[in-house]
Amino acid sequence: MVNVVTSFGKSGLHDWLIQRVTAVILFIYCILIFCFFIFNKNISYDILNMFFDNIIIKIFTLISILSLCIHSWIGLWTILTDYVKYFYLRFFMQIVINLLLMSYFFVGIEILWRT
Repeated sequence: MVNVVTSFGKSGLHDWLIQRVTAVILFIYCILIFCFFIFNKNISYDILNMFFDNIIIKIFTLISILSLCIHSWIGLWTILTDYVKYFYLRFFMQIVINLLLMSYFFVGIEILWRT
């Protein structure tokens, strides 16, 4: 039996629900970005800059980055616990993945809120 200590949620059902909610958030964000590119034919740096300077877009992008990290962690945790049976290797891989996801999140914040 796998310990739930490294899981994101409290149970498998909780993890499943979190992953589905983050998937919906990411889907809505992708639709938003897709519509932006469809309805703006002549995209330049200034247009992109104005779009991402909107506080609502910044907050939604931040929520999407966080959702991507949470979604990835739950999926990778599930894969690692199912297929990597050697405890120390799994633990090492989980630490590396956590560090990468945290660095992606903080770099995303830096890029998003840079002045």
